[in-house]
Amino acid sequence: MQKRYLVYFLLILHISIASGNSIQISSVADTLYIGQLINIELDLSEYQPERLFILKEKSTPEIEIFDLLTLRDKPWQYLLRIAPFDTGFIQTESIPIYFSNNNIGDTLYIEPFSFYVKSALTYADTLLRDIAPPKSFRLKFVDYLIPVLILLVLVLLHFYIHKFKKKDEEPEYVDNRPAWMIAFELLEQFKRKNFLHNGRYLEYYFELSLIFRIFIEKQFNIKAAEMTTYEIKQALAEIEQKKQIIKILSEMDIVKFAKSVPVIKEAESMLYWIEKYILSFSAETTGKVSARENVISNEADDV
Repeated sequence: MQKRYLVYFLLILHISIASGNSIQISSVADTLYIGQLINIELDLSEYQPERLFILKEKSTPEIEIFDLLTLRDKPWQYLLRIAPFDTGFIQTESIPIYFSNNNIGDTLYIEPFSFYVKSALTYADTLLRDIAPPKSFRLKFVDYLIPVLILLVLVLLHFYIHKFKKKDEEPEYVDNRPAWMIAFELLEQFKRKNFLHNGRYLEYYFELSLIFRIFIEKQFNIKAAEMTTYEIKQALAEIEQKKQIIKILSEMDIVKFAKSVPVIKEAESMLYWIEKYILSFSAETTGKVSARENVISNEADDV
């Protein structure tokens, strides 16, 4: 069945080429732009085709055939849409349209027509032009005043925010008490933790070492809490009991970093010596006679 229709179709094409009916179209604009769509109305009421189609092959290389549309409100009226894609004068060839009625095919030819195609750019658009010189203008007083006022407002706003921000910030607490008083208070809190008798030796030596370093820092004005024992030895002036201070710090470092197991009696003696040494400075701040040398010399033998 399909083969029979194919034979009919080829026969129709053969007959159509022989018949060669032509269609005259309404006038096309003389001048168009490249790529501009051309709508060509076709009146086929004389033929009243049952089937109609057009081959989109380029009969004229300069134009492109898009489609053939049926106008719904106009029976047997069709719209052929083409567009030029070259510039200059264009003369089209005949455009074939194939149709059939009662299985009989025929061909209509749209008669050749011509038009002129321009570029999308005008001649003036292709010309090179110099850049226009800058225009001069004078600033008025208001033009200077507005930026100055804005700058002034920003400066005042900055000082206003900075001022109230300082008020909101809590002042840093500075403990102005004597070094011995601060260290003695820390020692009392330290003793209540009872690290030594609970077997927490590392915590015992770490915290005792820190308290002693805080005292040295505040008493002798060096960053002892952040220094190594060797750095403390270099920074500490030649004071009384300097040798004993370095010895105690070194012994605590051995337990802290070498993790050696300390003797409880030696640990207690070390705490006792540190406490007595710290309290020996209380006589100087209260105006009493200092007995520090006797106290330290006696206890140093025990340590």
